[in-house]
Amino acid sequence: MKLILLYVIIFLLSLILIFNKYSIGDDNIKKEYDIRIKYPNTNYKDLNIAINNIINKYEVDFKNNILNMNIGYYLYITYKDYYYKDFISIIFNISYFSGGAHPNYYIETINYNIKTNEFITINDLVKNNNNLLYDLSNISRSYFKKKSAFNNILDMLYEGTKPNINNFSKFTISKNGFTFYFERYQIAPYYYGEYSLTVGNNIVKYY
Repeated sequence: MKLILLYVIIFLLSLILIFNKYSIGDDNIKKEYDIRIKYPNTNYKDLNIAINNIINKYEVDFKNNILNMNIGYYLYITYKDYYYKDFISIIFNISYFSGGAHPNYYIETINYNIKTNEFITINDLVKNNNNLLYDLSNISRSYFKKKSAFNNILDMLYEGTKPNINNFSKFTISKNGFTFYFERYQIAPYYYGEYSLTVGNNIVKYY
């Protein structure tokens, strides 16, 4: 009888250990996914708020998606910043895996004028040049068509470089001009990676 009772106790303890290992919110489960985030802390309150909003958006979304899935999942965020004249430009590269065939990659950008305390978006650039979207569309198509890798995916290239706001909404400002970023799937299949195109101030004509 004591031997049977011992077996029952061992069995129940095993169930408890298994449940604790995979239960949501348990400390052990936190070791099953990885979050690594790097972002700048500037001297400008509004800019810091905008930065934190981007970081929080991806972190909250990631944690919500791993409530029932966790092993091997990760969220990595890195950044690169540019300082030019009165502008601070930041690009965030987000690598996000919460299941599926491959990780997802995203790009976010912020452009901030420290003198006027204003954020610069593609809408602001277009205000100074009504033909800007058409110019960017033509320039980007001409540029990428020269690359042999795009020979068989011109339809995708043309779709992702149509003269609309969304296609050119991610950009940074630096001494080299304006760099526009194209996420995976925008102008080419996923495995092609991400692309960017830098155009001079003579094209954008913002400052």
